[in-house]
Amino acid sequence: MSSTENNNPSDVATRSFIEADVAEDIRAQRYSRPICTRFPPEPNGYWHLGHVLAITINHSTAKAFQGQFKLRFDDTNPIREKQEFVDAALEDLAWLGIQPDVAPIYASDFFEALYQIAERLVMSGDAYVCDLSPDEAKELRGDYHRPGQPSPYRDRSCEENLSLLRAMRRGEFKPGEKSLRARIEVNSPNMNLRDPVLLRILHEAHYRQGSRWTIYPSYDFAQSFNDALDGVTHSLCSSEFISHRPLYDWLLEKACIEEPPRQIEFGKIQLEGTVLGKRHIRSLIENSVLSGWDDPRLLTVRGMRRRGFPSTAIVTFCRQVGVSKHNRSVNARQLEQTVRDELNRNAHRRMAVIKPLRLVLENLPKGEVLTATVRNNPIDPSAGERRIQMGRELYIERDDFMCDPPRKYNRLAPGKEVRLRGSVVIKCTGYETDPYTHAITCVRATYDADTLGKNPADGRKVRGVIHWVSADHGINITVNFYQPLLLESGELNPESHSAASALAEPGVETLPAETCVQFERIGYFAIEARADTPTPVFNQTVTLRDSWNLKK
Repeated sequence: MSSTENNNPSDVATRSFIEADVAEDIRAQRYSRPICTRFPPEPNGYWHLGHVLAITINHSTAKAFQGQFKLRFDDTNPIREKQEFVDAALEDLAWLGIQPDVAPIYASDFFEALYQIAERLVMSGDAYVCDLSPDEAKELRGDYHRPGQPSPYRDRSCEENLSLLRAMRRGEFKPGEKSLRARIEVNSPNMNLRDPVLLRILHEAHYRQGSRWTIYPSYDFAQSFNDALDGVTHSLCSSEFISHRPLYDWLLEKACIEEPPRQIEFGKIQLEGTVLGKRHIRSLIENSVLSGWDDPRLLTVRGMRRRGFPSTAIVTFCRQVGVSKHNRSVNARQLEQTVRDELNRNAHRRMAVIKPLRLVLENLPKGEVLTATVRNNPIDPSAGERRIQMGRELYIERDDFMCDPPRKYNRLAPGKEVRLRGSVVIKCTGYETDPYTHAITCVRATYDADTLGKNPADGRKVRGVIHWVSADHGINITVNFYQPLLLESGELNPESHSAASALAEPGVETLPAETCVQFERIGYFAIEARADTPTPVFNQTVTLRDSWNLKK
């Protein structure tokens, strides 16, 4: 194989351990075919951040050596697998912007080839048909403290095993009545080598193969030979499969596979404050703790997308996390900061008031309006500007007014001036309170007409700038707020989700679904794609700063 600058052995020290191993295999000329990796998800659920990390590791490794990256669905268990999950995975992958080099591949397409290999293993004496039930076989296998015992059917002749295997294929036995097992070692310290099951009987229709098959391969049997048959050179998988590697290699050796693929394991990540495991997520959904796989509190691809995480930020985070041999706990704030950095550069700004306080401009006659000019993104001039109308009555954030402020308070207070975002300078002339609760109900102010239409940099300077929404022109919206799903104790956070009514500037109701904007001085929010409500719904993406950390 021709080498490239990227394959220079002198670069190995700067690579991840995976890329260093691949570079060593190239230097040793282990393969006569191009480098090829694959991501083999089981279509029994929706993808989460752990899947994205595995995808980026496989994809970046292949691209580092001008190789191929493939997507192969591990659809060997017809009980839980559905076309729904395949379709969702393909949509998620496209949204992430990662393109396999060939059309998606399916493990079920290799069933016939796997069966033929099974017959070869039977005839070479490396596999046998066992009549033990799953529970009986488990008992004889022993455990880490008890030695295993051989199956009483372990020494059947090759001819008898072949006859029984073919009868299994014809559907002549009930589920669990027989299985095909590898003949390896009944007392191996590695439990995966204690005569593992290669084929089991399942009278279940397959979502792609229909009722054609009544026997289905185990994960280990399918993965090893699917990799070999598909031209994969490096099987990159998470560290939970380290103990499976001896079986992976044994199967390839016994089948006399030339240039067998090499399995390399990497550590998984766990983000603090959430759950990634599909079983745990499924349990929370089934118990109505979460609304579904796309609940914005989840770090599923669908949940992150619904919450407004840019796909590029998710992929960037996975590349920043990198590769480790060991499992790691990663602070979720690192992911949120990656999202925050990208949105700060790219998201348009809009104004919304979450806790509204009425403001009256006393010197603006009723029925007259002022026009504010606001930049869509202050750090990106190409984003342009927008014009917003302002009437006599406005709403400001309740936190932006104090009747008796502390020193160096730069927002609105009696006798103080602030600038309304993109518009005029106003001066507070007084306020009104509820006669019973004494809560402030209205703030009165006058505006300086000389500041109308003036660039703040050129006009009269004031320290404070606050956002606002016109009472006559604002749009009612609903805002969903999110905090970590889990507390530090590992228990569910009862405050992980809350909702509030708010008022936003006109135009937000026409934003395309999933558009993420910064509500100025509040945070980043994405418009809900599936809201069936009379008012637009916005899901909080991230705060402007790491407010969760500040609370601790």
